[in-house]
Order: sequence, then C-alpha cells, then structure tokens
Amino acid sequence: MEVIFLGSGNAFYSENMDMSSLLIRLDDFDILVDCGPGCLKNYLKYAGKLHKLKYIFLTHFHGDHTGGLPFLLLYLGHFHQDLPKPVIIGPRGAKNRIRKLCDACYQGSRLIKGLAFREIGKRHLEQRLFVGQNVEFRTYAMAHKKESLAYRITIGDISMAITGDTGWNSKIVEMSEGCELLISECSTLTPETPGHLSVSEWLAKIDLLKAKLIVPVHRGKDVRGALEKEGRLPVKILQDGDKLVF
Repeated sequence: MEVIFLGSGNAFYSENMDMSSLLIRLDDFDILVDCGPGCLKNYLKYAGKLHKLKYIFLTHFHGDHTGGLPFLLLYLGHFHQDLPKPVIIGPRGAKNRIRKLCDACYQGSRLIKGLAFREIGKRHLEQRLFVGQNVEFRTYAMAHKKESLAYRITIGDISMAITGDTGWNSKIVEMSEGCELLISECSTLTPETPGHLSVSEWLAKIDLLKAKLIVPVHRGKDVRGALEKEGRLPVKILQDGDKLVF
C-alpha cells in the first residue's frame, strides 16, 4: 500500500504546495481523500493513470478540498468512459453540493451522471463501515464546519487517521489511537484561526497522540520551520509528490 501526497498545502499555496488531496493506492484500486484544485495534475504527475480510482472520500465542502472534482470527473468522462465511475463518500448533502459545483463549472455537462454517492449522517458517526472487501472506515465529527468529517481507514492490519480541517478536539486522540499514520492539519503557529490547528496546540497535546507517525498538512507560513525545531516529535514533514509505503 502506498500513501501519496498529491496536495499538502492550504488555500494560499503556502510552501508552494497544492491544495488538499491524498491518494491511497492499493493493489486493486485507489482511494482519493479530498480533491482540491490541482488534484488531477498531481494525480497524473505522481501516480500515473486514474483507471484504478474507485472511491473518493470528502472531509467537507470547502473549495480547497473539492474544487478539483469537476476537472477530475471531466477527465474520467473523456478518457475512461468504459470504466465504472468512482463512488463519492462524504458528509450529508454531498450529492447536491457536488452537483452544483460541477454545474457551475460546466453547465449542462451532467458530470455527475452515473456517480454513486454515500452520504454520512450523524447515525453513521464512529460506526464500522466498509468499502470493498477489506477496507474498513470510521467517521468522526470535526471542529471546522458543521459537516466536517475525519476518517480512520483500516486496510488489513494498517490503520491511518485523516483529520481534514479542524480545530483541536478530543476525537483526534480517539481516532488516531494505535494508528500507523495520523495525517493532521496544522495551519498556524498559534491558535489564531477558529476551526484550525496550530503548532502551539500540537506541542501541548502531542503526548496524547499515539499514532506511530504524524504528518502535518495544510501548513501555513513558518509552520514547517517551527515543527522541524521540535526534534522530540514523531513528525515527518512531506511535500507534494512524497510517498509512504506500508
């Protein structure tokens, strides 16, 4: 299994990184988590063809996490017409929001025709859910927008937690317990922006996080330098195109 960071930055292209997109590549299919602007370009650049894309998980509906979807779907419609379209898994209202987004970009194109949507409501939170035969996931409500979700995805004996955008909350500790990998946003140096995590909060809470490796994404200005000074942290700073193999 490979985890490929297609977009590790925020909405302002800090550190010259593209917006949020993460690819989980398995033997049989790909899972995309969020699809920010630049996702299609980096998918083709760092991961090759899209013919194995089977599932797209969305954490929330902000443009830096969904703005690449119309172009990804357009590409699939032109170059992979013979393949089943991916299933989109996301918060309640995902189908309507993505339909409006696609229609705004290409009115009348019917980009979402044939797409299957699996919307996650309150009753699904923290429940064991499955895609395919061997991929289990759980969802957790996050402190960003009302629809914001985090995902804990388990494939075989490997678990990873992905926060999406969020302020600090205790569910981050719960969802990352025993994970090989925690991919967590870290936007600012201090908690100045509601709904986002900061370096100072990370340092205060780091002993509570039991994941073997933590990768900070959605990094703002000076975040990388501040984290690299903290040698005690189980943190790996990655750039667009970097891969982890499990």
